[in-house]
Amino acid sequence: MISLRSNIISLFILLLPGIGLAQQDSALQPHTESFQLQYNRYARDVISQPLLKHRNYGSVQLGYRSEEGGYMEAQAPQKQNELFFYTEGSKQIRKILVSGSFGWYNNQTDSQAFTLRQNFKDPVPYYYYAAQPGNWQTIRYKLQGIASAPILNDKLTIGAGGTYNSFNAWRSNDPRPEEFNYELSGQALLHYKILPKHTLGIAGGYTRKNYDNTWEYRNDNNSTRPLLAVYIQNGYGNVEPMKGMLSGFISTNTNGYTAEGLYEGIFSIGTITATGKYQKNKTEVFRKPMARDELKQVFGTYKDDSYTLNVNWHKKTVRNLYNISFDYFDELGKDQNERLAANNYIYAMQQASIAGLWSRLNNDRKMKYEIGVAAKLEDQLKMDGSVGQKAEYQSVNACVSGAYYFYFPASKSSLKTGLRAGFRQPLHAEAVSVSQIFLFSQGVVYRDYYYFNASSVNMGATLNYQFPVKKLKAFITAAGNYVNASIPASVAGLIPYSYPGNNRMQWQCSIGLNL
Repeated sequence: MISLRSNIISLFILLLPGIGLAQQDSALQPHTESFQLQYNRYARDVISQPLLKHRNYGSVQLGYRSEEGGYMEAQAPQKQNELFFYTEGSKQIRKILVSGSFGWYNNQTDSQAFTLRQNFKDPVPYYYYAAQPGNWQTIRYKLQGIASAPILNDKLTIGAGGTYNSFNAWRSNDPRPEEFNYELSGQALLHYKILPKHTLGIAGGYTRKNYDNTWEYRNDNNSTRPLLAVYIQNGYGNVEPMKGMLSGFISTNTNGYTAEGLYEGIFSIGTITATGKYQKNKTEVFRKPMARDELKQVFGTYKDDSYTLNVNWHKKTVRNLYNISFDYFDELGKDQNERLAANNYIYAMQQASIAGLWSRLNNDRKMKYEIGVAAKLEDQLKMDGSVGQKAEYQSVNACVSGAYYFYFPASKSSLKTGLRAGFRQPLHAEAVSVSQIFLFSQGVVYRDYYYFNASSVNMGATLNYQFPVKKLKAFITAAGNYVNASIPASVAGLIPYSYPGNNRMQWQCSIGLNL
């Protein structure tokens, strides 16, 4: 299996950078905000890929990013560093449009507490945890490929795509977990051109995920230390201590399906593209049997349904590009706890966002400057019925951004300078104080109350320098972002194990080629 995966990944690395070598569009400027917005919206989803406008493009880059600071969720790492390699592209091969991407990520995190599961944002409620912070290393692969082609005099378009994501993560401190995860999905699509400028599309697919987590003590004496004691989480506060155990194992199997619809119409006022998606997943959480005559122990099942709506309008004039997009996401998940023989945990997430981008070209039809605005409203709910634990947070985020482009004809190079400023304002924050206090309540639930109820401002900057290397365009990118938060005053009954800090810093640099 490892050999096969390595061969597939190696082949993809060799093929993908060549995607953009033929028929390169001289007007293409892949470093602009407008290009990235449109490419990402069309190329990364099977149902919209046949409508991709940038059909001969390739990019490959190697980079490093770092993030550090105390303003973070309770189960997030205080510091993380990541080395990454990423390549993406698209190419028209006769009538077939091919696009795809590959990413490799080597991530190291420091001081991640109250979880023995590296992906702390996973809504599935069953996992092991210990209060003691630990250091993780994660190797992650992400692979995607899509192909589509018109048939029947371009009246119909058929296509298919798939993704393969996997990671291996381990922690270097007792209790020492190790995780293995893979996710495989496939989709088929059909477009029908009802009129020359109007297209309808449908797509459907299947997803399969498998996750294994093991943990053990290297030093048996650590099992008696309170901060190193292992618990299993059965919801959001319903915890069970693993007394007398020096190791443990938990697995999940997820099966799901997706159904999508699309409409795109080209009008005198611009192009309107709308997509809708429904996804349903069912996850079984269990411990595998240790002997042949032993049955697997099922902790519970988790079912979630999500709906996504995207509407985008864009228009191009002689010297202007306009983009306005609206996105809505709604997810609801519920578990069926086997020990309680009932639904114990509920997770809900709603997000609505709107964004606008104005791009201005110069007299040579190269990008001169871009101005963008965006706002997002978010509501999140976690509720554990057996212990009465509940947390709900609502916030609004808004930002404004700008980019200006300089060109140096003598060296055939260019420089992009970008600035961004934004804020986050909590609208509602609620965390229920429970009578039976566990360290998890103080360490995670109560601490996150102060994180989500904090107002914050953020500022960021980007520099992108492009220069020719033979017939290719090389680039160097550097970016940074700083967040400063105002942590609210303590609330009686919600005293955490520790309070979040008030700042966080992220930065990134990369080198690469636009092909």
